[in-house]
Parts: sequence; structure tokens; C-alpha cells
Amino acid sequence: MLARLGFKRGLALLLVLPLLAVVALSVPLVAGRLASASSADSTADLAQRARGISGLIHDLQKERLLTLAYLTTPEAEREAVRVATAAVSDRAELVLGASRAPGDDGLIRAVEHLRRLDPLRYEVLRRNATTVQVHAAYQDVIAELSGALTLTGRAGNDPVGLRQLDTFDAFLRVGEDVANYATALLVGEEDPAEGRALATEALLFADWDMARFRELDTTGQAAELTLINQSKAVQRLDASARQLATGVSLERQDKTLAAAQTTLILTRMIYQRMTRDIVADSRDRAARARTAAGVVAGLCGLLAVGMIAVGVAVLRYVVRTRQNLTRAIVVNRHVAALVAAAARRLVGATSAQRGAIDELRRSQPLDSADPRLHQLDHLTARLRCVSAALLVVADVVDEAPPPDRAALIEVIEEAIGTVEDRQAVETGVVCDVTIVPELVADLRLVIAELLENATAASADGTAVKIRAAVGRDVQVLVVDWGTGMSGDRLAEENRRLAECTQPDAAPAATMGLHVVGRLAARHGLQITLDENFGPGITAKVVIPPRLFSTVPAARSLPPAAMPSLGPVRPSLLPLPRYPEPSAIAQLPSVPDIPTVEGRFGWFDGAEWRYLDRRALPSSPEHPSSPDP
Repeated sequence: MLARLGFKRGLALLLVLPLLAVVALSVPLVAGRLASASSADSTADLAQRARGISGLIHDLQKERLLTLAYLTTPEAEREAVRVATAAVSDRAELVLGASRAPGDDGLIRAVEHLRRLDPLRYEVLRRNATTVQVHAAYQDVIAELSGALTLTGRAGNDPVGLRQLDTFDAFLRVGEDVANYATALLVGEEDPAEGRALATEALLFADWDMARFRELDTTGQAAELTLINQSKAVQRLDASARQLATGVSLERQDKTLAAAQTTLILTRMIYQRMTRDIVADSRDRAARARTAAGVVAGLCGLLAVGMIAVGVAVLRYVVRTRQNLTRAIVVNRHVAALVAAAARRLVGATSAQRGAIDELRRSQPLDSADPRLHQLDHLTARLRCVSAALLVVADVVDEAPPPDRAALIEVIEEAIGTVEDRQAVETGVVCDVTIVPELVADLRLVIAELLENATAASADGTAVKIRAAVGRDVQVLVVDWGTGMSGDRLAEENRRLAECTQPDAAPAATMGLHVVGRLAARHGLQITLDENFGPGITAKVVIPPRLFSTVPAARSLPPAAMPSLGPVRPSLLPLPRYPEPSAIAQLPSVPDIPTVEGRFGWFDGAEWRYLDRRALPSSPEHPSSPDP
């Protein structure tokens, strides 16, 4: 997918993905804090409406109390009832003016239903209503107002505020239960049976609502309720209500009205304090939630800005690095092309030089050949080897048609002809196998580079030995007794041979091994360097079966005179090591080789340990090499 988008778009996408992750994590956090703030504000608004409704309920309880006292006391004046009714009407107008929020329709209807009390109020002033009718009418209105607040069962993200509202609802009902004590006592003066039933009901609901209030309270208001219950006014009402509920006849108590009014004043104070505390706590929670949302949003914004800044810097750095690498690759390609062009020119020059040497050799008599021509031939072969190595370094594959297949011994002999110190190379037993055409030139270069390194590392007068054996594979060994390498250096060079390191990462002193490694990777050869028992290194070249055959290749005999090789393709074709004709004529006669007891060995056996003897089975197709 990133490859389809391109380099810059892919990097931009990798930069955008972390930003999206930050946004995905920050948005729920900020939204949750804002939702908590909104819920806390809703709790505060509802507590403010509850304050108004609780005041209205208090005024209704007071009006009910005065109305019942007016009906049960002949000497009571109607003016107190009218004042209480006016107070209720004024409070209702204030509540309706403050109820403009969505969801207040039920509350508005409940306040408007207060008009249903007007006919009853008219009959009360004429003393045509009963206490039971007054109690039932006012109780229905107060219950509707309490239910319209919907303080319980609400959902939201403010659990603390919701619990506070539940607590206030419980105390609001406790206040109504305590007010019903006085109502039951006044109703009982007119109808003892109905008063007894009301007292019993008020006591039961009061106990249940007080227990619920104490269970829900978390702000210490239960202690204030205890103080109220311990007041003389409440204790007098409670005792009278319990006596009425048990059927004990009560004498008229002139202090019932005063005790009830005192109780209403105390409950009204707690109403106001509780609603004030709920509003303050809710506003504080809302402010903290908004602050937390702002902090989270700010941190996420700073994180996003930092990520953008770092991403842009990384993007610029990657783009610059990519541009530099692109330039370096282009430069390396140009350099490789220049090296390849120089190598091809060197090949052409050495071909021309080779032709000139052949012409000079033909122009001279056979018995007076100049030995310096052989030196020029050798130098020409070395230059051809160098040009072939440059082509490998430039990673250029020769497009000329491959030579014919050749015997392994011929490849080794031609490789020896390109070595600077070729007299130090001794050829041992070489198996009779034929190399496929596509490997002939490159295998010659591989062996030449290994021999060049071996002779360069060997002391003067020390021979470098080469031999080959065939089994499942063909193994070519190049053994020297030179300075050798340390264990770390040997491991590093073997790693370079296996990984075919780029030339810019390989030391210049081991450029020949780099050429060997590239050719091994090109054809699937296995080349390793091992330590000898003594000083020196043994290089082992393993040729897989697909690159050789056991069918011998036809070898041409050297002519009496050295003919011209003709045009030469731009691959490595070193000069074969043929003796001078004059030297052939002067060769002394060689006596017969005497019979020697024991087995004859070409080498001293030091290099045989590098051959896998189990990999050399004796068979007609793959004859084993003789033991040393």
C-alpha cells in the first residue's frame, strides 16, 4: 500500500497515523470531562429549582396548618389564612418565572394546579369545608410538586450530585411527614378516627424516610436532623402523634400550632442549607471538570504540535538522506560505468599489444627468439586479468559469447600464467573434469586472484601449491605457507566472501577477495579460507555438479611455432605457458624413473585435510584422486 502512495505520501501517512491516534485518545477524555461538567451544571440548576419548590411546599404546609387551625378553632381569625394564601400565590409566581429550562413542563403544570385550591379556600373562609377535605387537597398538591421535581432516578455523569439530590428528596419527604403530625392532631380534634389513621400513616412514613435519609446522606446533614428531632417542638408533636395513633384520647393542646410552626421553620432552614450546598458543590465540580478538559486538550494539542514538528524534521531528514543516497547511487553508477569503460579500453589495448607481440615473434627466426617477448606476453596476460577484475568490480557482465568448455587443468594452467610470481606455483594432482563454458573465464579469474594473494603473502622461495579432486563436488585447494591471518580477520574475510560485500565497504587490500566473492555469488560457488596446521592459509573452491562434467575435453597440442591468437574478446584469455622452440631442442634426455618402494605423494599431505574424503567416493563416473 505504501509503495502505491509513493515515498513522500507514505511518510506523510506514517506521520498522520500517530496524530490520529492522539486525537482518538484525547477526544473521549475531553468529551467525558465536558459531559461531567454539563451534568454538574444540570445538578446545580435542578438544586436551585428544588430550593424554590421546597419554599413553595413550606408555604403550602404553613397555609394548610393555619387553615386547619381556623376550622378547628372558633376564635381563630381568617386574616392569617389570607396572608398565608397570598404568600403561596407569590411564591408560585416566582417559581413559574424561574422554570424556563427544557423539561420543566411537568413542574409548571404542578404549580398551575395550585389554582384547584381556590374553591376550597373560598369554602374554608366560610367555614363550610371539613379538615379531612383540606388535608386531602393539600396533600395531593404537595405530592404532585414533589414528584414534578424528579429528584430521584435521574441518569447522568455526575454520581455525586445525583446522590445529593436523592438525599434532598428524602429530607423533603421527612419534612412533609413531620408536618403531617400536626395535621393528624388537628384533624383528630374534628374526626378522631381519621386523625388516628393519619397519625399512624405519618409515623410509619416518617420512620422509613428518616432511615432512607440517613443511608443516603454523605454531607453530615443527618446530624442536623438529629438535632431537630431532639428539639422540644418536634418531640411534643411526635409524642402527641404516637398517643393519637395508639387510641389514647388527647385533650386539646393549645401549643400544637406553635410547635408545628417551629418545626416548619427548622425544616425550612435545612432545605435552604442543603440546596445551597448542593449548588456550590455542583458548580465546583463543573469548574474542575472544565479545567481538566482544558488541561487534557492543551496537553494533547502540545503533543500533536510536538509530533508534527518532530515528524516534519524526520521527514526532511529522510528526504535529504534519500536525495543524498540517490546522488551517491548515481555517482557510483557513473563511476562503475567509467571503470567498465576503462576496463574495456584496457582489454582492447592488451589485445592490440598481444597482436603486436605475435607479429614480432613471427618475424624472428625460431632459433633466435627474444626472451623479452615472453615477459611482454606475461605482462599482457596480467593486464587482461586486471581488466577482467575491474569489470567484476564495476558489476558489469561480459556480453561476449562464452568460450568453449575446457578441462580444469587447462583453466588452472592459464590462471597460473597471469600470476606475477608464477614460478612459485606448483601444480599437484588435478582431477580430469571439464568446466562448462559459462564458468571457464570466471573460474580462471577466481583461481588467478587466489594464487596472486597466496604468492604475495608467501615468503621468497616458498612454494604455493594447487590441486583439485572430484567427488560429489569438485574441490580446488590453494595452499600457501605465508604470514596467514588472525582468527578475527579470517572470520571477517569469510563473511565478506559469503555476503559479497559492496566494494565501498571492503578494504582496498582485499579487493581481490571481493572479486572472488562476487564471482562466487554469480555462479553459486563456495569459497572459504582456513588456517593451516602451520603458518599460512588454504583457500578452498567448491564447484557444484551442474558446472562441470567428467567427460574429458579435447586438448590441442602446442604447435611447433607460436601462432597468433587472432582477435580476442573482452574477457580474460591469458597466454598459455608454452616453452620456447629453442628450449625444446635443447632439452636433455630424461632417464627412466626408478621403482621406489612405498606410495608416491606429490605433496607432503598438509593440504589434504581440507578435502572432504567422505565426499570422494570411488566410482567409474567419479574416480578418486590418489592418496598423497
